[in-house]
Amino acid sequence: MSGALCIDFGTSSIRVVRRMPNFSRVVLEIGRQNKSTLDSVSIQSAIHIDTDCKYIRYGERAVSARKLSADCALYEASPKLWLGQPEKLSIPVLQGMRLSREDVLTGLLANGLAAAVRVMDIGERTLRALELRVAHPVWPAAVNSGACAALGRMLNKAKRMAFDGDWTTVTANKLKDALPTEIIWDERAGLVLEPIAAAVELLPSTDNVRRVCLLVDVGAGTTDIGLFEGVAPDSNSSVRQKLYLMGQPVSLFKAGDYLDSLVLEEFTWQKSTLSQAQLSDLRFDIRRLKETIFTVGYAQAVGARVSQNDVSSSVGANEFVLEIRASIQALINNEKSRISSYLGASVNRMDALEIVMSGGGASIPFLCEALEKPFTLGELKLPVRLIDSSNVGAPNLYGATRERLAVALGGASEQYELCQHQRPELRTIRRGSY
Repeated sequence: MSGALCIDFGTSSIRVVRRMPNFSRVVLEIGRQNKSTLDSVSIQSAIHIDTDCKYIRYGERAVSARKLSADCALYEASPKLWLGQPEKLSIPVLQGMRLSREDVLTGLLANGLAAAVRVMDIGERTLRALELRVAHPVWPAAVNSGACAALGRMLNKAKRMAFDGDWTTVTANKLKDALPTEIIWDERAGLVLEPIAAAVELLPSTDNVRRVCLLVDVGAGTTDIGLFEGVAPDSNSSVRQKLYLMGQPVSLFKAGDYLDSLVLEEFTWQKSTLSQAQLSDLRFDIRRLKETIFTVGYAQAVGARVSQNDVSSSVGANEFVLEIRASIQALINNEKSRISSYLGASVNRMDALEIVMSGGGASIPFLCEALEKPFTLGELKLPVRLIDSSNVGAPNLYGATRERLAVALGGASEQYELCQHQRPELRTIRRGSY
């Protein structure tokens, strides 16, 4: 067995981490392979189809084509969101095309996997020996089975397409011909829950401690939230540390893309006389402008200046924060008795809910500030402590941040399987007790 390969098939970008047979993890430089402008390990998830529907471009090629001209049949910066409507995946991506949404998404996944194969410099036999995993959010119950089934089909098809040449730019005919008509299902091709994978990588560990931790993963399409109980035995213990899920993780379909829309509203409110061309260019550049606002404090475009305070004080930003806090409070309420017992424990007493932020939106100032405020635990206040998830102990990240790579790193790790266990009964942890 050659280990495992986890693909973080993100809404805005794709990242891949390989676990080697010796259990070390290697972050694959697929961004460098495909000349990405993001960083060395990330490929953009964009899709571009030209006006005559002949060529399909993926990743950086799609972004470059859109920069050259706004005139195209389709430009989609967040196509993974199509998986949230599995009943529409079989419809043509464009009227008159023989390719469905699922077909085009499969090409996007094949582009990321093909880049990973080139970086690893492996053949089909080695890829078949790898345990393939692809990460996904917690979809609503109504679409979960359909979305997971579609993602599983796409992964198995992309695995067979990874050696069919370069997928950065392909003709529609080549993509149609390359799509397998019969899927050889690989049971090892697994799906990874994003909040669990990120938690496995980022949540802290301290010997002989039981703690309650919360993971908030702010991506482009979803904000994934998971509540976990961490059990870390000491060096005298005979078992490894475990991470136990407390309740079902949730994914809110308000995240980076939603914040993009708030930034866009601020620009268009200040400059209401924009032409259609200006508005189109502004939409295309909105992610960069948003990142500038939250890094520098403001951004200027189309003759307008939007500050961080303009965005954070908006009604939409307040709704964003309130929805995240409400989801966290619901998870806490469902585990009220257990958490209360830890607060009052005579040994290894819990003193705060520890929150770790991950994803591209991990450092959004107004969100971090809002999550530092206590939550309620019955009639009590539950203190919060934000944890700094530093790069200590992480493999070479090649210019990316550990927060952005957390899903791929955690999903590829051996620890991911270890958190899929029934939670233990309540008991104190004493030195050498395991």
